[in-house]
Amino acid sequence: MPSFDESLGAAVALLRELPRGRGEVHEARRRVSAFRAANPPLGAELVVDQPPAAAGVEYDLLLDHPEGGTVALSWRTGDDGTPWLVDHSDHWASNYVVSVGEQHVTLEQALQALRLRRRQDPGLMEELLREAVITRALAEDPPDVAPDELQQAADDFRRANALFGAEETHRWLSAMGLTPERWRGMLRGGVQARKLRERVTSGLVEPWFAEHRADFDTVRYLRASFASEDVARQAAAEALMTGGLLPRLVALAGAGGAAADAAGAFGADPACELPPELGAAAPGEIVGPVAEGARHWIAEVLARTPASLDDERTRRAVQARVFQRWVEERCARDGVRWHWM
Repeated sequence: MPSFDESLGAAVALLRELPRGRGEVHEARRRVSAFRAANPPLGAELVVDQPPAAAGVEYDLLLDHPEGGTVALSWRTGDDGTPWLVDHSDHWASNYVVSVGEQHVTLEQALQALRLRRRQDPGLMEELLREAVITRALAEDPPDVAPDELQQAADDFRRANALFGAEETHRWLSAMGLTPERWRGMLRGGVQARKLRERVTSGLVEPWFAEHRADFDTVRYLRASFASEDVARQAAAEALMTGGLLPRLVALAGAGGAAADAAGAFGADPACELPPELGAAAPGEIVGPVAEGARHWIAEVLARTPASLDDERTRRAVQARVFQRWVEERCARDGVRWHWM
């Protein structure tokens, strides 16, 4: 077994040789993991600094001293050679939004998520927690990404964002403040995240669906909202006696006054995506009135189609639920600290 001084020299050599591109952090973590396995007493841990808007990263290496305590190694390229911990000597969490265990989400990552998120995604808080959990899991055991998988991810991304040529793609990257290397890193991370979801949910989708099948039934309904709770309550009562909500809405449309303020629409959604009162209702049932802001709504369930895993949309929804449960379990295990809330 080499002495601590001998191992220290090897650690310095490792630190100097680590790749410093923004998209190469996963490779740096892999090398440190291999070094840690070859030198167990050192317990080597990598600390990464990712300066906002910079193409490169800086590292520190933390080592366990045989007499107790921790030795921190820094090595920095550049003219002044100042360790990044000195350049950024603010509070340790000053650039973090949230941490799950020892995985941190920076302000830059949070802002990037805000710019890229789509309306159908869950709330921002849940998204940031999920991103932290995924990032840590990928650092621990990153799935391999083949060149054709990366190319397919790039093609899918360009189609989804209407980037049909190299010029449009480069304009978009410039507008988003991304280099081509960082974009490829994002694509790689997306492929790895998909593979992680598949790994985590393998063998669990079917039993979860069997236990929660009704949550994924497709509910077809007619929903109407009213400014007045009294009018909504009366409309619900009369809908029960006059053959449903649609005839009642037609009658209200020509009634004038407060009753004419009704607004109705048909819908068809998975039960789990609807308000609980509506999601649990049976065909023919009138639900409400239910307060929603300054208005009150009622609804009639027209039909309920049993869910099936043969439907790809249902399978994806169940997989998302199973994966979200795993994320929540990891958060509970590792602990969550919000730094800017």
